[in-house]
Amino acid sequence: MFQAPPFQPATFLRNPHLQTFAGNVLRKGTGLHFDRQRYTTPDNDFIDVDYPYLDAQQGWPKGPDQPILVALHGLEGHARRTYMQQLYRQAIGAGLRCVGLNARGCSGEDNHTPYQYHAGFITDVTFLVTKLTQRYPQAKIVVAGFSLGGNIILNYVGSDFRAANVVACGVISPPVDLVDDIQYFGRSSNWMYDRYFLRSLKKKLKLRLEKFPDITPFRDGLTVNSLYAFDDVCTGPLNGYANAEAYYTHTRALNRIDTITIPTLLIRAQDDPFFAPSIPQRVYANQNIVPLLPTFGGHIGFVGANTTAADATRFWAETQTIRFFSDVLGLH
Repeated sequence: MFQAPPFQPATFLRNPHLQTFAGNVLRKGTGLHFDRQRYTTPDNDFIDVDYPYLDAQQGWPKGPDQPILVALHGLEGHARRTYMQQLYRQAIGAGLRCVGLNARGCSGEDNHTPYQYHAGFITDVTFLVTKLTQRYPQAKIVVAGFSLGGNIILNYVGSDFRAANVVACGVISPPVDLVDDIQYFGRSSNWMYDRYFLRSLKKKLKLRLEKFPDITPFRDGLTVNSLYAFDDVCTGPLNGYANAEAYYTHTRALNRIDTITIPTLLIRAQDDPFFAPSIPQRVYANQNIVPLLPTFGGHIGFVGANTTAADATRFWAETQTIRFFSDVLGLH
């Protein structure tokens, strides 16, 4: 059984909002180079995929059997967010090569269809992993996701579409039961986060309304004042769900928790301001899942007591995720 050292937060970062903010500010996006490739998807749209590496002369490694980490960002993030880069750097140091998937509409360019990513949209993860499997059939693959990306990744590894060479999963600060978690997120104390996500979602919706007149019925999404209301009139119906409740019910990772059959690390702080302090008991019932729920950590915070700038391991969640993958892959 995987054992992780207890998370010890920096003494000035025991408040969950400070942890969340500090995690965003203190993680650095330096030292990496990126190649970006665009792939046409089966529905005649595209995904942009980032290939990070440290050595500018060597480039992204193309050996046949070196293990691959596929990572997915959170809501309205992208594959070069600093938490993604922190994961890449630690993974590369452990001997993995990395691939970052930009969800549709998150790579800096609008897509060709009006349908964007959502909590249950595993199509692009499946497509990318299949492509990597065809290109590197001898390579083992591990998958990781942050926040909403974690919900998507859990849905993927619990589905019938998981590729056989996907051998481990790690998720950081994910929702597990969206029905309950969105209610917790909607508390008045989270107004700042709600407004942040809503501003980005409305901006993209406005662009799509101009580009795709057929989705005019979803214009109400421009006038709502909460993420729940946006999902109720836009995200849910646009993707075939009657409303927000139906959307959350059908896309929550909890639906596939029982069918996850590979080693899976789930990290979520008990003080995460986005979600409730506990997770559903069904998570503990699956022996393939290792839940780590430290008392502190915020949402994708986990800034540890060692705040030396040169010490990458101060970001506890990424460190434990890569340790977990290394154990599964036998990289020690």
